[in-house]
Amino acid sequence: MKLLRQSWDFLFAVLLTGGLPVGALAAVSAVASWLFRGFGSHAIVVALVIAMSLAAPVGVLVVVAHWRIRHRLLPLWMMWVEVPVGVLAGVGFVFFTAAMEFFGDPNW
Repeated sequence: MKLLRQSWDFLFAVLLTGGLPVGALAAVSAVASWLFRGFGSHAIVVALVIAMSLAAPVGVLVVVAHWRIRHRLLPLWMMWVEVPVGVLAGVGFVFFTAAMEFFGDPNW
């Protein structure tokens, strides 16, 4: 039973560190596209959207990592595994979604 709880703790950490930054990126992108839809492609608007799209996931990742330090079953050194695995899973999800959107039909 202890192995099951520790496995779930690891999976939960990976989902948090991969999923919440991707959700923040999606939320910032949706809000920015709604707010700045009338501005066209002005350089300042594009720079602001890029800055928000980079800052939101990093900020959420820092908050999640800080929260995970205090709420965990596994040893603290496991964060060195959880965070990269979660970030790689999140980045992989974004790239896979973009590839399906831009390069192919999802009904293959």
